[in-house]
Amino acid sequence: MSKIIKLTENQFGEMMAYHGSGSDFDKFNHKKYLSTGAGDQAFGWGTYVTSDEAIGRSYASDDMDVGFMQIFKSKLGVTRNNTLYEVEIPDDNGHNYLEWYGDVDVSIKRIVCKMMKKMEKRFNFRASSGFWPSMSDMRILEGAELYNLLADVLESDKAASLFLMQCGFDGIKYPAGTIWNKPDDASEDAMNYVIFDANKVKIVNKTKV
Repeated sequence: MSKIIKLTENQFGEMMAYHGSGSDFDKFNHKKYLSTGAGDQAFGWGTYVTSDEAIGRSYASDDMDVGFMQIFKSKLGVTRNNTLYEVEIPDDNGHNYLEWYGDVDVSIKRIVCKMMKKMEKRFNFRASSGFWPSMSDMRILEGAELYNLLADVLESDKAASLFLMQCGFDGIKYPAGTIWNKPDDASEDAMNYVIFDANKVKIVNKTKV
């Protein structure tokens, strides 16, 4: 029988989501836990959550430790503490999450270019002359292409995420099941979210699975 631990009442965020992990903790910490789960930050730097409970539960189970990682952890004697977290994250208002597979709106490109110009002045480099494209160069650009471009220019995924956070984004969103197969009982339109600021992921409940 699952053990449910009530941590706090809903006091933060506007949208419920789920996070599955082999670790038990009371607060999300990018310094301690980032890059320790399945997928290895394939959709950008941040905390990964999902809109679907069944998907979150699958990430909490041993099923996600496959191949090399399963063998590696087994040899080290690493014991999983399978936990499903119910969390609150900023509401998806259609503008505050960068769509990984969606075309980037012109207004977003303007914001990004404006912020890059501020960085040019602050750090005394000219991104637009050499490796940073102008508005006309960007034209049709998907969220993934924009993110990877930022990561190249700023030299890391972390820097790209923090830059987008400065532009007003809470994170990235992409359809669940893109890398791993969704559980049979998962919703067809389930979405996954990458949250840039760990403080914006508030744990409401956690369940041992």
